[in-house]
Amino acid sequence: MEAYCERTGPDDWSEPINAMTNLAFLIAALVLWLRLRGPEMAMGRALAAVLFVIGVGSRLFHTHANRLTGLMDVLPILGFILLYVFAATRDYWAEPRTAQEADGLASLLNCESGSPPVSHGQSATIPTRLLPEAMP
Repeated sequence: MEAYCERTGPDDWSEPINAMTNLAFLIAALVLWLRLRGPEMAMGRALAAVLFVIGVGSRLFHTHANRLTGLMDVLPILGFILLYVFAATRDYWAEPRTAQEADGLASLLNCESGSPPVSHGQSATIPTRLLPEAMP
Protein backbone atom coordinates (compact mmCIF):
# COMPACT_ATOMS: atom_id res chain seq x y z
CA MET A 1 0.00 0.00 0.00
CA GLU A 2 2.08 2.85 -1.29
CA ALA A 3 2.59 5.17 -4.25
CA TYR A 4 -0.72 7.00 -4.05
CA CYS A 5 -2.02 10.26 -2.64
CA GLU A 6 0.46 11.86 -0.26
CA ARG A 7 1.70 8.61 1.31
CA THR A 8 5.14 9.23 2.77
CA GLY A 9 5.88 5.69 3.91
CA PRO A 10 4.40 2.38 5.10
CA ASP A 11 3.75 3.57 8.67
CA ASP A 12 0.39 4.51 10.17
CA TRP A 13 -0.41 8.20 9.82
CA SER A 14 1.75 8.49 6.69
CA GLU A 15 -0.99 10.60 5.07
CA PRO A 16 -1.70 13.31 7.63
CA ILE A 17 -3.39 15.80 5.29
CA ASN A 18 -5.73 13.21 3.80
CA ALA A 19 -6.52 11.89 7.26
CA MET A 20 -7.41 15.34 8.56
CA THR A 21 -9.44 16.41 5.52
CA ASN A 22 -11.63 13.33 5.93
CA LEU A 23 -13.14 15.13 8.90
CA ALA A 24 -14.96 17.30 6.34
CA PHE A 25 -17.04 14.25 5.34
CA LEU A 26 -18.03 13.69 8.96
CA ILE A 27 -18.92 17.34 9.51
CA ALA A 28 -20.89 17.59 6.25
CA ALA A 29 -22.77 14.38 7.06
CA LEU A 30 -23.67 15.63 10.52
CA VAL A 31 -24.85 19.02 9.23
CA LEU A 32 -26.97 17.35 6.54
CA TRP A 33 -28.43 14.85 9.01
CA LEU A 34 -29.50 17.63 11.36
CA ARG A 35 -31.02 19.75 8.57
CA LEU A 36 -32.92 17.00 6.78
CA ARG A 37 -36.09 16.33 8.76
CA GLY A 38 -39.34 14.62 7.95
CA PRO A 39 -40.35 11.54 6.00
CA GLU A 40 -39.85 13.28 2.63
CA MET A 41 -36.15 13.64 3.48
CA ALA A 42 -35.50 9.93 4.09
CA MET A 43 -33.31 9.58 0.99
CA GLY A 44 -31.34 12.68 1.95
CA ARG A 45 -30.74 11.24 5.40
CA ALA A 46 -29.69 7.92 3.87
CA LEU A 47 -27.17 9.75 1.68
CA ALA A 48 -25.94 11.68 4.73
CA ALA A 49 -25.47 8.42 6.64
CA VAL A 50 -23.47 6.91 3.77
CA LEU A 51 -21.43 10.13 3.60
CA PHE A 52 -20.57 9.65 7.27
CA VAL A 53 -19.50 6.05 6.60
CA ILE A 54 -17.35 7.32 3.71
CA GLY A 55 -15.61 9.70 6.10
CA VAL A 56 -14.95 6.96 8.65
CA GLY A 57 -13.73 4.45 6.06
CA SER A 58 -11.54 6.96 4.28
CA ARG A 59 -10.02 8.17 7.53
CA LEU A 60 -9.23 4.59 8.55
CA PHE A 61 -7.63 3.89 5.19
CA HIS A 62 -5.56 7.06 5.16
CA THR A 63 -4.29 6.43 8.69
CA HIS A 64 -3.88 2.63 8.63
CA ALA A 65 -3.56 1.56 4.98
CA ASN A 66 -4.17 -2.13 4.32
CA ARG A 67 -6.52 -4.21 2.17
CA LEU A 68 -9.35 -4.20 4.72
CA THR A 69 -9.29 -0.44 5.25
CA GLY A 70 -8.95 -0.03 1.48
CA LEU A 71 -12.29 -1.80 1.11
CA MET A 72 -13.69 0.32 3.92
CA ASP A 73 -12.66 3.34 1.84
CA VAL A 74 -14.06 2.38 -1.57
CA LEU A 75 -17.17 0.29 -0.79
CA PRO A 76 -19.07 3.14 0.92
CA ILE A 77 -18.24 5.36 -2.07
CA LEU A 78 -19.70 2.73 -4.38
CA GLY A 79 -22.75 2.53 -2.11
CA PHE A 80 -23.18 6.31 -2.27
CA ILE A 81 -22.95 6.27 -6.07
CA LEU A 82 -25.53 3.50 -6.38
CA LEU A 83 -27.88 5.14 -3.88
CA TYR A 84 -27.55 8.51 -5.64
CA VAL A 85 -28.17 6.99 -9.09
CA PHE A 86 -31.27 5.27 -7.68
CA ALA A 87 -32.52 8.51 -6.10
CA ALA A 88 -31.77 10.62 -9.18
CA THR A 89 -33.51 8.15 -11.47
CA ARG A 90 -36.52 7.99 -9.18
CA ASP A 91 -36.83 11.65 -8.20
CA TYR A 92 -35.37 13.73 -11.04
CA TRP A 93 -36.31 11.64 -14.04
CA ALA A 94 -39.47 10.04 -12.59
CA GLU A 95 -38.47 6.70 -14.08
CA PRO A 96 -40.40 3.54 -13.25
CA ARG A 97 -38.89 1.17 -10.69
CA THR A 98 -37.55 -1.22 -13.35
CA ALA A 99 -35.56 1.61 -14.93
CA GLN A 100 -34.20 2.59 -11.51
CA GLU A 101 -33.03 -0.96 -10.90
CA ALA A 102 -31.49 -1.16 -14.38
CA ASP A 103 -29.62 2.12 -13.86
CA GLY A 104 -28.29 0.93 -10.51
CA LEU A 105 -27.17 -2.38 -12.01
CA ALA A 106 -25.52 -0.59 -14.95
CA SER A 107 -23.62 1.64 -12.54
CA LEU A 108 -22.47 -1.37 -10.55
CA LEU A 109 -21.37 -3.21 -13.69
CA ASN A 110 -19.53 -0.11 -14.89
CA CYS A 111 -17.58 -0.05 -11.62
CA GLU A 112 -16.78 -3.77 -11.90
CA SER A 113 -16.07 -3.90 -15.64
CA GLY A 114 -12.36 -3.25 -15.43
CA SER A 115 -11.86 0.44 -16.05
CA PRO A 116 -8.80 1.47 -18.04
CA PRO A 117 -5.64 1.30 -15.95
CA VAL A 118 -4.84 4.49 -14.10
CA SER A 119 -1.77 4.94 -11.97
CA HIS A 120 -1.74 5.39 -8.20
CA GLY A 121 -4.93 3.47 -7.48
CA GLN A 122 -7.31 5.97 -9.06
CA SER A 123 -9.07 3.54 -11.40
CA ALA A 124 -11.88 3.11 -8.86
CA THR A 125 -12.81 6.78 -9.29
CA ILE A 126 -13.28 6.62 -13.08
CA PRO A 127 -17.03 5.83 -12.89
CA THR A 128 -17.58 8.89 -10.70
CA ARG A 129 -15.86 11.07 -13.27
CA LEU A 130 -18.13 9.68 -15.99
CA LEU A 131 -21.43 10.18 -14.11
CA PRO A 132 -21.81 13.88 -15.02
CA GLU A 133 -21.49 12.92 -18.69
CA ALA A 134 -24.39 10.49 -18.33
CA MET A 135 -26.68 13.01 -16.66
CA PRO A 136 -28.94 15.08 -18.97
